[in-house]
Amino acid sequence: MTAPSPCLRGIIPPLVTPLSAPDRLDEPGWERLIEHLIAGGANGLFFFGTTGEGPHLSRGVKGQALERGVEIVNRRLPVCVNISSCCIEESLETARIAALAGADYAVAVPPFFMPLAQEQVLTHFRHLADESVLPVLLYNIPSCTKTVIGLETVAALTVHERIVGIKDSSGDLAYFSKLVETARARPDWTVLVGSDDLLLDALRLGAHGGVNGGANAWPHLYVGVCRAFAEGNLARAEELQAVIRQVGEQIYRVGPWPSSIILGLKSALAEMGICENEVALPFTRHTAEEAALIARRMAALPLEQSPAGIWG
Repeated sequence: MTAPSPCLRGIIPPLVTPLSAPDRLDEPGWERLIEHLIAGGANGLFFFGTTGEGPHLSRGVKGQALERGVEIVNRRLPVCVNISSCCIEESLETARIAALAGADYAVAVPPFFMPLAQEQVLTHFRHLADESVLPVLLYNIPSCTKTVIGLETVAALTVHERIVGIKDSSGDLAYFSKLVETARARPDWTVLVGSDDLLLDALRLGAHGGVNGGANAWPHLYVGVCRAFAEGNLARAEELQAVIRQVGEQIYRVGPWPSSIILGLKSALAEMGICENEVALPFTRHTAEEAALIARRMAALPLEQSPAGIWG
């Protein structure tokens, strides 16, 4: 097994997976996206999460994206890979493949087909961490898994040296605040927030950063919130967080389904010339009319890409 990696801190975008067809990687778009995020100040990259449509991608697409993605990154940033499966042996095999490709962290949700008792969640993650060739980051997203990683379970898992932190996408700030308190037992632990709208609130509570979907398109915006907060410039941090809220309202809600977040981001990235707006099945990409609406809304938002713009 490899030794635990240094602490994760800052903005770690959950990359969309650029596709040229529902089951074909858009490799030039993948490279442009990764370079865009590195240039934008990202502190790490997360492959195949919810925003990356991970559960809907074939092994072939994920394998190609993983190998090429790690090659493009070339050790400039840590790479986290979602290994989640209801079958723990499949998760461990994915971790081995990710480690061989050169990834740094494995990220895992609880098995998600049936709701689990906390004792079962604890057993799952202990076994995963015991056997994983990569350090493990917990991923709490009960809206998708039907199971919360309970606070007592998190406390028990902080003892395991191969478990290095948690990404929380519950949207529950009371829970998040207690997570931060629990993690103080492990100074090397990482607590990251997944909800874009809660980035600044989470930083105030003690978060170490965020895994925020909007950073795919506008990494400087999210990095800027963290930077302004760290410098004690709360007025600037609040100004930037207000723009993030506008992104959620204007870009994520073109369409009635939760997947509209992914579709909106891909249409925004297509408008920026980074990748196509194709999505994996069973999703369907935005219509021409919806993509045009995204473009108009983008033009009305203060989303300059230059660090000399709103990010200062």
